[in-house]
Amino acid sequence: MEDKTVKILALLIISSIFFGIVGMAGYLFWTTYKRESTCNEYTSGNTQKIKEMILDESISADYGCPFPFLAYSTKIGDTDMVKFLLENNAKVEKKFTYKNPKSTPYKITQTPLFYAIYSKYEQKKIDFPMEINNDFIACLELLVQNGASLETSCGREYSQKATDSLKTVYRNQSPDTQTAREIIKLIDNKLLNSFATKH
Repeated sequence: MEDKTVKILALLIISSIFFGIVGMAGYLFWTTYKRESTCNEYTSGNTQKIKEMILDESISADYGCPFPFLAYSTKIGDTDMVKFLLENNAKVEKKFTYKNPKSTPYKITQTPLFYAIYSKYEQKKIDFPMEINNDFIACLELLVQNGASLETSCGREYSQKATDSLKTVYRNQSPDTQTAREIIKLIDNKLLNSFATKH
């Protein structure tokens, strides 16, 4: 009788562990799928699902795809989304790390404000259309009004494998320890210059 009870208990424990693992795997799969599908819609211009997920706390206002929503929304001049994120406690000075492809021997650590400004510098540098309009400036204004600083510097962290000569090559390009204000000077755009003068 005791042997039978022990076997039943053992089976119950094993089955509960099994279903627990399967349930956890299913949950992780579903949440990952939900986030990724939502990110795809967000980058396609549909921000409504992102807002719903932030409001029901499925994701944080600082979540990103891979860049934080606040950084990406500022970059594209989405003032409505930037306001929403700030109202839902997105952190304006929270740094995030962007790791370049393996061919580039460094990681860049930046704030949403720096990312938005530096992305314009990169567009100018490689001859992509660089659109700096009033919506973009309005997003930058919102960040500054909520505590972002033009003096926060970018950080570039090199991999241990990077040679000194390679580091020198990359140090001659922006950014390394430049601030957002210094990148604005390099861009030399009328709207951005006016924004920097005010702040």
